[in-house]
Amino acid sequence: MKINIKSWVYFLVVISIINFITSCSSTDKKNSSTKKISLKKIEDSKRKLELPSQKEALVQAAIENEKSKSKEEISIEQFKKDLEDEKVVGREMASKLYGTYGEVASKDRVKYLNLILQTIVKKVGRPELEYKVGILDGEDANAFATPGGYILVTDALLKSLQNEEELAGVLAHEVAHINFKHLYKDMNKDKKKEVSVSETISRVLLMGRSDFSQALLKAVEEGMNTLTEKGLKPELEYEADENAINYIWAVGYSPEKYINVLERLNKKTNHETVFSKTHPTFESRVEKLNNYIATAQIASLSNSTDLDKRTQRFVLLNK
Repeated sequence: MKINIKSWVYFLVVISIINFITSCSSTDKKNSSTKKISLKKIEDSKRKLELPSQKEALVQAAIENEKSKSKEEISIEQFKKDLEDEKVVGREMASKLYGTYGEVASKDRVKYLNLILQTIVKKVGRPELEYKVGILDGEDANAFATPGGYILVTDALLKSLQNEEELAGVLAHEVAHINFKHLYKDMNKDKKKEVSVSETISRVLLMGRSDFSQALLKAVEEGMNTLTEKGLKPELEYEADENAINYIWAVGYSPEKYINVLERLNKKTNHETVFSKTHPTFESRVEKLNNYIATAQIASLSNSTDLDKRTQRFVLLNK
């Protein structure tokens, strides 16, 4: 059998070309697949970098909120430092109020108060704070807001309220104080702190000392003096009143119900109490609120669907 050498060589060349083409195609597919996987990893990494954590997002939102109210530029570091100061001082002040008045331990009542509070702050609260409410064993009708989100209401004030809408108005007033940092700013006016309160506490603990720093004690004393003796400036109380109206209206409560509380307290409150010493007169507050409602054209709200539910919930408050 004769073999045509020329044909055989031609056959081998063709096979080699086919193998080469197949090999290149396979390599291209592999490279293409690898490239796609790499690009996907890069895109995923970019997304992770571009999406901040929930906490960071809240901090950033709060900074933007602060910038809108202030002419000064606020850095993330400064904001976080101030926020920690605010929380530390507020927590200590709340603890001191509990120590002074005593606490009414009622899980059901506190749960209900927090339900109303959270309804308000989810709509209008500062996103970086956790708002909490507690009950003080006080004979005088009063409520306190300390920096960082702490609201404490006396048992006497709660028992003087007649419906859930009045309760919402009281809580909203205290929320406004916290939102606008009324007390915290008053405590820090005309001061330029080189070291924040939170940093001072950290240094004290690292040094092995169990006592709180003098800076913290002084801040708490100043805050307590404002809450129980001096009071905030009248214009800050008026601002909290107006925003209380805005807040409760925004979540579906009738704004005039808050005015009802002030009018009733004016008739019942002994004018020698802490509340009277630290707040403008009830008459002036009622007058300003009536003018504000008329000017802002805030309509009265009456939701009969929710009325029965609110009445039933409110009954639990004073059990």
